[in-house]
Amino acid sequence: MRWAALVLAAAVLSACGGGTVPPSSQTAPASTATSTNGGVRGYTATGGSMLPTISAGETVVVDPNAYAKAAPKVGDIVVFYPPADAALQPPVCGARHTARQVCPAPGARRSSDLLIRRIVAGPGDAIKVIDGHVIRNGQREPGEHIKPCRAGDACEFPAAVTLPVDDYFMMGDNRGSSDDSRFWGPVPQAWIVGKVVGIVGGSGARGA
Repeated sequence: MRWAALVLAAAVLSACGGGTVPPSSQTAPASTATSTNGGVRGYTATGGSMLPTISAGETVVVDPNAYAKAAPKVGDIVVFYPPADAALQPPVCGARHTARQVCPAPGARRSSDLLIRRIVAGPGDAIKVIDGHVIRNGQREPGEHIKPCRAGDACEFPAAVTLPVDDYFMMGDNRGSSDDSRFWGPVPQAWIVGKVVGIVGGSGARGA
């Protein structure tokens, strides 16, 4: 596995209009987000883990109240705090597992940094990854939003694991160049900051 490639490709968030990301860092501290009407916040993506859905420099509009009355859903794009050990090189999983499995559990502490990824599985789901695609409870995920893996990418985890209660599995759409739950585990719902409800880029606003 080319850990350096995963580190450099991680999608990090900084506040709209401010903040820079050191090129050698996997994650960078996110400053306070810009608030708009209704508590919605904007963040600017600074990496390529969510290509082709979100490009570096595009702003994502995040609703922090999206999950006040409803649980997160598979397919949602969210902003969240990863485990603290995700910042290590290589990242550290919170539970023992084989090389044929994704990381089944996060570490106990969360990071102070923010990431943006897509939820691909939820509490109690049994998952494995084949050619970068999640097989969730025996069903292959839709692939139209995914940038495919290339030879040599860390995209094969054929032995299934079952997610803990309350945890959500996060992956970038750029499956061959995303540092995500495959390596440092799923994320408790309490660590999810909000749901991406819109994307603002050079071609204008669009839904997420």
